[in-house]
Amino acid sequence: RLKYLKLAYEQLSKSYVLFFNYRKAAEEYDKISQVQRFPEKDRRDAAKNALILYSNMGDRGKADTVRKRFMTIGPSPEEKAEADFIIARGELNEWDERGRDEGANRDARVRGMAAMQRYHDAYQKDVAASKFVVIAAYNVAKAKQAGGDDSYRDWQKTIAAFEKYRGSAGIKDGRSSALGTLQASMAAEAEYTALDAEIKKTFDYDTGHHRYQGTTVGVISKY
Repeated sequence: RLKYLKLAYEQLSKSYVLFFNYRKAAEEYDKISQVQRFPEKDRRDAAKNALILYSNMGDRGKADTVRKRFMTIGPSPEEKAEADFIIARGELNEWDERGRDEGANRDARVRGMAAMQRYHDAYQKDVAASKFVVIAAYNVAKAKQAGGDDSYRDWQKTIAAFEKYRGSAGIKDGRSSALGTLQASMAAEAEYTALDAEIKKTFDYDTGHHRYQGTTVGVISKY
């Protein structure tokens, strides 16, 4: 009977998601995570689902409560790191990166950036969290860029985080399994953006560098 009770809870949660009633879905997953007779893994999976839903809804109080419970249901180091990343991502999700950087949206950007920075600083030395640290560093740089700060040093942190992740990831078909991932794309964008920022700072016309005298034909013939 216990098996069918768990199945009923799961199906009810999924049906709420299908009908976009995310709060009810989160509540049902939350209930599953609290039934100690259910297998630990099932409780942990349910708690993670509730955590994601509450975080995406911006309900920090509920998200924090579920996170605390999740941490008591035997998560691995990577699962613990992911849970904290979900919390940080929930704060970042309140920012509309396509909106104007003013008022409430600017405040949301600053809060989200701070949440990602805290995550990066807390977990940057934790191998189990390495793939999440790459995303956190990338989001900090993106948020700063949206606020008018194009410092290439922030992008360098994304590259450094990816190198650490690549070194700790497993090998598949003779190469790091980190290659070809979302994190690899973020590192590639970071490297390009950092290089572009440095070129603009030291070479670009807009910053008053390398202006040639004369017509195009004259410059070509001279060089």
